[in-house]
Amino acid sequence: MFQRPPDIEEHSGLLDEVKNFFHLRRYNYIMHADIKQIQAEISRAAEKTGIHAGKIYDFLYYLKDGPIENNLLLAKTGIAKNALNLLKSELAGWLSPAGAKTGLGVKGKEVLATAEIKTATENMHDFLKETESYKNAIALLLKYKNLRV
Repeated sequence: MFQRPPDIEEHSGLLDEVKNFFHLRRYNYIMHADIKQIQAEISRAAEKTGIHAGKIYDFLYYLKDGPIENNLLLAKTGIAKNALNLLKSELAGWLSPAGAKTGLGVKGKEVLATAEIKTATENMHDFLKETESYKNAIALLLKYKNLRV
């Protein structure tokens, strides 16, 4: 009448699968929440600074490879110096201390790893490469490159 309960070792593989399933679900939920929080913070910074959110994503994208000189950052992003300084003060928690170069701090590196930010400019350029007019323009430039100064 009495049945011996199954050995836990017989079901350890199933137990591990269940643990992994719930761990991944929790991890994905946390990642989703983090991305929403990051997007909200970028939107808030965009409202406060008057800089389009796409430009802020570009700003973060340029910093992903390491610190960049401020003048070069101004040229790459196309953001005015005063607006860039305002943006840097809004995102100060994500950036390394102010100096001649702007770089990401520990929190900023975590943000980039979580959000997988792609620059809006790069996305638009990828789209343009596929258009017929872009290909024609490049062909024309290459055809007459020896005549240009």
